[in-house]
Amino acid sequence: MPGFLARGVCPEDGKSTYPNTSRDQYTHAVHGMWLYFHSPLADADTKREIGVVMAGIADRMTRTVIPENDYDSLRSDGSRDTRGISRMWHVKGHEAARLPMIYAAAWDTTGRQEYLDRCHVYLDPAIEQSRVVENNQPTYAWLQMQASLELLDALDDNPQRQARMRAIMTEIAERCAVRARNAEATAAKVDLAALCTDWRTGEGLKWEGTYRRSWYCIRESGEAAMTQLMAPGLPYPEEQQELLVRAITRLDYQHVSSNGIFYLQAAYWKARRQGLLTD
Repeated sequence: MPGFLARGVCPEDGKSTYPNTSRDQYTHAVHGMWLYFHSPLADADTKREIGVVMAGIADRMTRTVIPENDYDSLRSDGSRDTRGISRMWHVKGHEAARLPMIYAAAWDTTGRQEYLDRCHVYLDPAIEQSRVVENNQPTYAWLQMQASLELLDALDDNPQRQARMRAIMTEIAERCAVRARNAEATAAKVDLAALCTDWRTGEGLKWEGTYRRSWYCIRESGEAAMTQLMAPGLPYPEEQQELLVRAITRLDYQHVSSNGIFYLQAAYWKARRQGLLTD
């Protein structure tokens, strides 16, 4: 299944996977590989391998994200995703930049003009749609939106288009400053060392459950910080730096089950790279 981003690969046979993927999975995978491609950690062989993976993902989008599939990138068996989380076009504002981002990353890592041409088919409409984003979206949606725009902004050579993207990124960053304050307030009310129950027999991560608030509070602190740190040229205020430090230091890392610690780690190192949190 070239270009299909598999989830939940079975450790017993290394082949069986969950049949669905999602727009969110593609966003983080492509953005992460692109960052790794441009880091000093990637040697020539790794860069070639990343290019192959990126091309596979982009080619899959070209094959599947068509009107006949309702712009769905499809499940591993070729069927439509019943939940709509694999649709890559005709989506909400915070999701619109995901498809052109994939093509831009494929062009950047392979040098193949066809991918840049495909990116430009979607780019301007995606930027226009990105200007209208519902305020009730979860913070992780804004982080993914920011990741898409970060990649597109870095690779674009049109100053007017960059200015439009950066205005959107600034607005999203400002919204996430509020989310960071909200996460700080929640942290005082929940058990950050709580454990999740078995999702098959208990509440798991259900929205109405008690664990979800603890799990997501940690994660949201990192997501809100990351989203602000991605906005080009936007200062990361002292108040927000203090919120990030508190989010990192208040945890007992021997007793934490939330995957939010990885977002905190990412935010910490991104801040350090920008010359912040040095003491």
